[in-house]
Parts: sequence; C-alpha cells; structure tokens
Amino acid sequence: MNRLAITIILVFGLVPLKSQTISIGQPAEEIKTLIEWSTTNHNQADSYGNYSSSRASWDVSYYNGQIIEVLQCMMNQYYINLGMSVNLCKHYMMENGKLAFILTDYENVSKEKLIQAYDKLYNDTKVGDFYFEADFKHYSKIILAKNGHAAIEWKKVDIETFSSSVQDEIKLKKEILANKQIEKEKELKREEEITSKLYDLEELKPYTYEEIKTKIAQKIFNHFTSSEELDSYYNRFKIPKFRDMQYDTEKKYRYNKSFIAHYETGQGSSSEYLELRTITPLTGCDEGWIPIFNDYNQLIGWTGVKPNLKIENYEVNSKADIKIKIDYAKGVTNIKVKNGYFEFTENIPDKDLEEKIRAEILKNISGLNGKFLVKYESYDIMDNSKTTVIIEK
Repeated sequence: MNRLAITIILVFGLVPLKSQTISIGQPAEEIKTLIEWSTTNHNQADSYGNYSSSRASWDVSYYNGQIIEVLQCMMNQYYINLGMSVNLCKHYMMENGKLAFILTDYENVSKEKLIQAYDKLYNDTKVGDFYFEADFKHYSKIILAKNGHAAIEWKKVDIETFSSSVQDEIKLKKEILANKQIEKEKELKREEEITSKLYDLEELKPYTYEEIKTKIAQKIFNHFTSSEELDSYYNRFKIPKFRDMQYDTEKKYRYNKSFIAHYETGQGSSSEYLELRTITPLTGCDEGWIPIFNDYNQLIGWTGVKPNLKIENYEVNSKADIKIKIDYAKGVTNIKVKNGYFEFTENIPDKDLEEKIRAEILKNISGLNGKFLVKYESYDIMDNSKTTVIIEK
C-alpha cells in the first residue's frame, strides 16, 4: 500500500465506495449517500458471517433545508500507523451544497501522537505545520478541536492562502520531488535495460556453471549405471538388465549421443532456478531423437541451482549452454581363459570398446581357467570414463 492510501485510511477511515472516493467539491447529497452506504456495509457480516470488531454510525445536519454536515463515527477502529484502536468522528463540512473540508477528531489519541505519525508519513512533503499530499493538491493540519480532541483538517490547497515563506518552501519541495521522480524513472529504465536480458552463466559465474555441469553429469551417470535397479517406469532409456541379456538374442546395448542442453531462468513457477529449455542434437541423433527431450527433461531438466546472478546490484536472469556427451555400453560376452590368457568366443564387444574391456578382464582372471561369462559396462559421460567387468563361471 502506498503512502497516500495509508493516509486516506488514517485520515478518513475510508475505502473506495461503490468505485468512488470522497473528494472536495463533491455534492452534499452524494456524500450523504456514500456515508450511509459505507456505514451500513461496515456493520454487516461478511460472507463468512463475521462482524468487524469496530462499529460505525452516521448522522446528517441541515440548516435552512440544506445539508451542512455529514457525520460518521467509528468506534474501536484499528489504525496501523498509530499502532492502536481509536474512536474517531469524521465531520464532512459543506459550503453551498458541496464538500468544503473534512475534520477528523480522535477521542482517545493525543495531538502529539498524531504529529509523530504524520511526521513519518509526510517526511518529504511537510512544510511547517502543513502535511501536503505528493501532488500538493491537498493538505492536512493537526489541531485541537473545540471539543478538546486532537483533530486533523483535510483541505484543498489554495496556494494564495499560504504565507510567502510557505509558498517558497512548497516550490522547493516540488522541485526536489520532481528531481527524485526523474532519478527514479532513470533508475527504472536502467533496471529494465539490464533485467530484460539473459546473461551467460559460464562467462559471469564460471564456478556455478561448473557446479551445474557436475550435477548433470552425476544424474546421468546414476541413471545409466543404476539400470539394474531401475524398474521399467523409471528406466527412461530402456537399458536392459544383465539377466535378460544372457538369454535374449541381443547381447549388447549402446547409447552414444551428444547434444547441447540449453538452460534458462525466468520462466514458470520456479523462475529462480536454471531449468532445461531446449536440446540441440550434435551427434548420434536420428529422426527418433525428438521424443528424447521429455526423457531428459525428467532426468536433468531440474538443476536445483539458483544462479543468484546480479548486474549492477539488480537480480538478472541467466542462461547456460552445456555440452552433454554420453557414450554408455553394456553387454555380456563369453571368454575362454587358459594360463592367464583369454580369448573372446562369443558376443564380442564393439571394436572401439574391446581393448578397454580386455584390459579389465586381464586384471580379474588370475588363477582362472575355463569358459566364463563376462558382464561389462563402459561409459564416457561428459569426459568421465570408466569400464567395469564381472566374470562368472
């Protein structure tokens, strides 16, 4: 809520009435109708059957057949700027059938407390004892009313009624506020210029970029190398299990693709986080590639990383292009071992993987002789590579 809205609540205790607000010069009959309506509405139960803790009443005074005053009183009305519940009456004073000014008197609030609250609210527009609105079209003045209550007069500004010193200070305040507004508009324009762009995370925050790469590589590694534990629902790339490969005609599985994953912040409900937006294929991606995006969106779409990137102290959106290279192989092969040597007898691994698998087998056949089944996995995921074998009789 801006200061003006707070002030209206503090001074008038009003909210917009039937899409209208009270204004100086408004016909007395309209004021009467609005105050009657707002009082009745205030005292009614809400849609849940609850009543306000404060109560409102109203009255109207006539002189020679014309309305001269409309009165609305509020009992036990809480005002946040005073930090207390107050009893007040608003006197809508008429001249020639129109609202001339409003006098609000407070039964249980001191003049000093009102001044303390208004000094904070009108720090930039206070001139002497007068509290001007930001546009300097209306002002308030705190007084002691005839009944001894602290009160606030709210009137329309007639510049000629003020002393020359007050007029000079009003002019100065207007210039200061105008300059502040110009500076604010410049700042907003600069903020828009900066925040409307996407910034490259690799360039501006390389350690966060590397953190994301590590997270992505780990997620992909965990998914592929956990295929023995994954059920069919979570096994997005349909990686076969060793026990099935032993009896199926297909004895090996190979997934070899590379692509650019493009991440951005600034869209959707979790806009502070880098999330996968697009995938651009590089190698190994045929016509069946397109549906794979959904698989990857489920697997690595959510990075869980907030870049928290700032340019000139403004929070900005960022982007990251990450090259993802996956070469994962899994299979079963048969070997014959004799005196520390072996040869592949069936289901020989892919040629480019054969030496890696051979090297691992040689590490594990000491003391073995005979025919064996070898289960192997070999991966190269984002420059992290390893080959493992399990030898079974």
